[in-house]
Amino acid sequence: MQSCACQAAGATSLGISAPVAASNRSRARLAVLGLCLGLCVVVVLWTQPVRSQEAESLFDPARLTVSQSFSYLNAAPTNTMSASQGQTAKHAYTSETAFAYTFTDWYQLTVAIPVSLSGITGVVPYNQGETFSWNGVAVRNLFITPEADKRDVFYGVSVQFAYTPQNSAFPALANTNTQFSAGLTPIIGFHHDGYELILSPTLAFGLGSGAMTALAPAARLTRKITDTFDVGVEYASTVGQISSIAPSSQQAHIVYGVTDFKVGAFDVNLGVGYGLTTSSNGLAMKLGVSHGF
Repeated sequence: MQSCACQAAGATSLGISAPVAASNRSRARLAVLGLCLGLCVVVVLWTQPVRSQEAESLFDPARLTVSQSFSYLNAAPTNTMSASQGQTAKHAYTSETAFAYTFTDWYQLTVAIPVSLSGITGVVPYNQGETFSWNGVAVRNLFITPEADKRDVFYGVSVQFAYTPQNSAFPALANTNTQFSAGLTPIIGFHHDGYELILSPTLAFGLGSGAMTALAPAARLTRKITDTFDVGVEYASTVGQISSIAPSSQQAHIVYGVTDFKVGAFDVNLGVGYGLTTSSNGLAMKLGVSHGF
């Protein structure tokens, strides 16, 4: 990730002190996120059938989904708060446990807890070699078109808030150089003749002093083979700050071959890919297992 020095310099050149500018930028980011979230809620509610507005029970176990994901990256950028800028972790094993509750056919709330084991030296003080790290917690609010899987075109937005501990190996959301961050992921998808294309770039904003932004484009194209089995390709990346794209060697670009299938009552997502840059070079694998009650 790029340093926030360029932001401070820009603020100074306008005759605004850096601390005040950082505070103003934080308030502006929160205002933008709040406005976007409000607009999304209005749009989705406007298009909902009456049945979506009906009162529901406070908690219905059938609406709960628990998922566990694992991934392996040969190389991965580390948390900028606890590692030297540009430092890369070797042989990173990450895991995320997530609890998702579907309140309506257009809104889902997810709480995710990520952890990792990686070959980073010096991230945790006085610790060398393999490092186990709790990487915070993330809360995701997904607003999506009802019955998206049956529509030719669907859309949505995910609004995320995350906390990343100071000495964690990886950020809970994105490298924003702050412990608290927020993210906005617009989603647009298409269905045609058994194919599904989803575009979902994430814009992340740090909240607090020294905050940076982050841009992470992502896309997924799959072909349905049967009702319970599909195959395709998936692209994930991080390219740096929104206003200052990082050099290619500090960006992460990974392309996966993916498949989704069912094993009994469990939904499984499996992916094997390869990183295309210095910060993400080498083999990448991921496995996700989820169960809806």
